[in-house]
Parts: sequence; structure tokens; C-alpha cells
Amino acid sequence: MNTYERVKQKLGALLSDTDRKVIALTGLWGIGKSHLWKDLLKTSADKKVKSAIYISIFGAKNIEEVKTRILKNRFLNDTSDTTSDTKNPIDKIKVISNKFFSTPFVKAFGKGAHSWLNKSFGVTLTEASLILLPTFINNKLIVIDDIERCGETLKVGELMGFLNEYSETHQNQFLILLNTDKLHEPGKWEELHEKVIDAEVVLNPTSKECFEKAKGHDDFSQENAVIDAICILEIKNIRVIKKIIGHVKGIAAEFDVSKLPTQFWVPSIALLTAISYRADENLPTIKYIRSYTRLRKFMESSNSAETKDPNEIKWSQPLSRLGLSYTGDFEKFFADYLETGLLEEDKLRDFFAILNEEAKNQAAIDQKDDFLNSLQWDSHVSDSELLATAESLMEFIPDMTLQTNSQILEAIEELKDTNLEANFISKLEEHLGSPKFNIKTVSETTLVTVVKLHPKIYPKMMELHNAAFPPLDLYDAIHRVEFGDITDISVRKALAQSTKEQYKEKLKALDKNKLEVFFRSHFNLMRTDSLLQDFETGKNNFIDACSDIVKSEQNSRIAKIITRAFNDNGQGDKLRMV
Repeated sequence: MNTYERVKQKLGALLSDTDRKVIALTGLWGIGKSHLWKDLLKTSADKKVKSAIYISIFGAKNIEEVKTRILKNRFLNDTSDTTSDTKNPIDKIKVISNKFFSTPFVKAFGKGAHSWLNKSFGVTLTEASLILLPTFINNKLIVIDDIERCGETLKVGELMGFLNEYSETHQNQFLILLNTDKLHEPGKWEELHEKVIDAEVVLNPTSKECFEKAKGHDDFSQENAVIDAICILEIKNIRVIKKIIGHVKGIAAEFDVSKLPTQFWVPSIALLTAISYRADENLPTIKYIRSYTRLRKFMESSNSAETKDPNEIKWSQPLSRLGLSYTGDFEKFFADYLETGLLEEDKLRDFFAILNEEAKNQAAIDQKDDFLNSLQWDSHVSDSELLATAESLMEFIPDMTLQTNSQILEAIEELKDTNLEANFISKLEEHLGSPKFNIKTVSETTLVTVVKLHPKIYPKMMELHNAAFPPLDLYDAIHRVEFGDITDISVRKALAQSTKEQYKEKLKALDKNKLEVFFRSHFNLMRTDSLLQDFETGKNNFIDACSDIVKSEQNSRIAKIITRAFNDNGQGDKLRMV
């Protein structure tokens, strides 16, 4: 029996207990409290439950408005036999009207009651009816929903008085549905609970149970992926889960995703939809997701006034569990859709086409993994069989990463087939020189690994790398550092390959405006802790060059400028230390 069934069973038992006058069903917004009541109404055999008066007091401004809503629903929802066979809405209104005007008060004064009451006592028929409300609803079960969403002018104290009066004096039983965390009067729930509530049932289903309520009867192939995502994010708002399901089904119907792992797109839909519909106040913002990457590489000045959002650590945990390492094109496209309502269909179609192309190569990747595993552990396979497998993998060289190709080549070297090794290297170099290969996607770490493992392809790799990332002029590199462009390989290469003599030449050649930028950027580097080695090299060459100029050309203008700049920036001791 799931949580909903257990709570419904408990609620039915409490409602059948006449000593329980005011019963509270509490739980978060969107968790299914109203749905549970409607389900109980359908299945209960209790006449009191079947004839209950249900109202929502969303936006109600005072207790009179609450009473008016009860009065209206008392007649409009009456299911007695006088209206049960009435199909035409107009006829039903007539029946209800006749019933109302046959009540003792109105019947006594006839249809002129309204004008007579107003003229004699200054009250309307509605006001007079409210006076007689106890007569109309005596012994009835009244269900009051959305208490936490009532107008701010309706005080909890008024509601407590109403519940207490009608339960004690008029034998009414009440079931109130509310989210206790969102009452607009802090601390009032405790008072309400202590003075009025006879019993409370808390509805706290699991995310998976909420999913089952949201899904309905239609199964879909991405169900498990959606369940996993909402459980990680702890989403229990049924309305939001329905939105997530709708978005997932929409993408699946519109785009070719049937052969793709759901991990590529379903968790992102769940996350972004939950954020968009504010399913949980602990979720990150769309702005944060747009720039999210688990591996952020940046330098921070030790005296920087900028502080990180304290929520980032909290936010990163569910993102990591979702498997979201960074924000890619899909997340950006879908975030745009949620914000504008416009889906970039062509871009998404291209995106999924790329993913499908990569998925086609999964068989080759699996074959590579099996080959390497067999090489290491299978004592029943021969070298010739392993070499045949390695040769079959050559056709997939363009579709595999450099690291994967490197692993296969290393295996061929271990098996000592020089002809196959030469052919593999030739095919790999051909691929490296083709338009399909983009050297800019190769990290420096991978490049070093390739160079270390395979010196025979070193010249080709360095030729490509130098062409793609030519060293910048020293000033241009420092100018980019000034504006935060510190990850550019060309910038880092210029500083890593710089010399003291290059710095001396540049210091003497720059005009006044560029010289100011040059000094300011280097002083910022000097104040930065834990510099990457490339920047450390550039910084040290700058200090050495400045010190040489001051020592050898102490009366020159540039020497005086250097000395003053170092002193003004509190770095004068570095000139003396070198």
C-alpha cells in the first residue's frame, strides 16, 4: 500500500469518528492533497463524505466570504434527488432556486424578501442567508482547501473562531487542507493546531509516488529516467512533474532520440523545468545553470573582493548526481524555450543528429574496450587474433579520440607487429591532417600524453598545434591577460616561451599607454597566488628584465619609470632581491 492509500485510509477512519471535529490534511503544495480528497469522495461509502461541502478559500478576504462560498456550494453541489435527474443546466438552476426560496425564512416572506429585508433592516438577502447559514449546513462535513492561499486580510484567528463555533455549536465536521509552511501569519499553525485541530494527517509521498499520480495510465519509454531525475531533485509537485513528462514526451515525439541514452537529455529537462516552475526553492537558478561547469579553471586575485555564491556547493551536489558536468547546447536551447516559449527546432535537430552519429560509433568503442581487456586478461586468445582485431579497428580511427587511438597503437607496439604499427601511424597522421580533425579540441594534457606515448607522430602534432595556437606578441598576450583571457593557449604559450631579453626589448619599445597596461597586468600577476607555471615564467622574466634595466641603465628614463612603478605598487623589494 503506497503513501496515498495509507493516508486516504487513515483520513476515512478519522472522518467516521464523530469526536474528531476538525481534521487537518497537511503537505507541500502540489503534492496531491486535493486529489486525495477527490479520490476519497469517489470511493467512500460514507453518506457524510458523499454529501460534503467543498470550498477553496484562495484569495478570500474575510470570514464572511468564506461563509458565502460555503453557502453557494451548499446549494450548487447538492446531489439530492430533486436535481439528480436534471440534465439541462438552466433547469438545474431553476430547481436550485426553488429549493433556496423554499427555505423556511424565504418561504415565510415570499419572493419580496430581498426588498423587504433591505427596507426594514438594511440587510441584503445574502446577508440574511448567512445569518441562517447554520440551518443550511447543520451536521454537514465541510472541506476547506487552500487555507495558506487566503487573502492576507483573512486572519487565522477568524478562521479558528469559525471552525470552533460551527464544530461545537452546529455539529459540523471540518477537513482542512493546507501547506503549513506557507501560512502568511508565522507561528499561527502552532496555535491553530493546539486550540482547534483534533487530528492531523501529513501527506508526504515519495517522488516516485508523485510521478505515478502525474503519469496517469499512459506509459512511455523514458519513465525510469524521469523517475531517477525527480528523485535526485526531490521533486514532489505533481503539476511540475506533469510538465516534465509533457516536455520529455514532446522531445521524444519531435526528434530522433530513440537510440540515444536518456542521460544525454532527460535529466536536463527535469532540472530546467523544475527550476522554471519553481518546484523547490533550493534549486539553482537558470542563470547559474547557463554558465555551469564542474571544472572551472580560473585565477583569482588574493585580494579580490568578489565572493562566490554560498549556494554553489549546495547546488553542485544534485547536478553532479544528475550527471550534468557542464552546460551544453541542449541545456541552452531548452532554457531558451522555457523562457520564451520558442523551441529552436533546427538547432535541436542538428544537435541530436550529432549525438546519433556519435552513438553509431559506440559499437567500435565497445570493440576497442573488449580488445584492450582481452590483451590484458584473456589467456585463451592468440596474438594473431588480437592483431586481427586491432587491424579491424583502423577504419574507426577518424571516429575515435586521440587517447583511444593512442591506446590501440600502444597495444600494437606491445604485440610487436611493425607493419601494422606503421600502417596505423600512417592512417592516424592522415586523419590528423584532415578537416575532420580539429586540433583546438585537444587539451594540452592529451597532447602531452600522445607525444609521450608516440614520438613518431610528435612532429605532426606540433606542426598542427603551432599552426592552431601560434605564440602571440608579448604585449598582445599580456593585453589579453588584462581582460581575463587567461585560458587561451596562445597566451600561455607566449608567456611560457618568453625570455628576459624579450621582456627588456618590449619594455623599451612600448609607448606610454601600452607601457602602463604592461606594468599593471604584471603587477596583478605578482599579487596573484598559485599562478600556473606559464604565468609564473612570464612574471619572473618581467621582474628579471626590469631589474637588469635598473642596474645597467639606472639614469635612463625607462629605469626611473620602472623604479617608480615598482615602489608605487609596493613591489620595490622585488627589484632589490633579484
